Amino acid sequence: MSAPIGLAEAIEEVQMIVSADGARLDVVEDDTADIVHLRLDLVDASCADCVLPPERLLDVIENSLRRKTGNDALVVRIDDPRA
Repeated sequence: MSAPIGLAEAIEEVQMIVSADGARLDVVEDDTADIVHLRLDLVDASCADCVLPPERLLDVIENSLRRKTGNDALVVRIDDPRA
């Protein structure tokens, strides 16, 4: 098992989840060790409906960031224009 990576690197890695459809995740705030606030940008998305639904996207990203950083208490908030 590999060592946990930093939050910034973990966020870059989860960008791939939405970038395939042209969407982007922007960091709004990550001032604390346990809360990350992201914004989903669909302006350049080729298919906004192809991006995971809001609840599923949050679940996937939160679980991925927790696993990659080793922080099981990490809470992720995503501003999703579709929600």
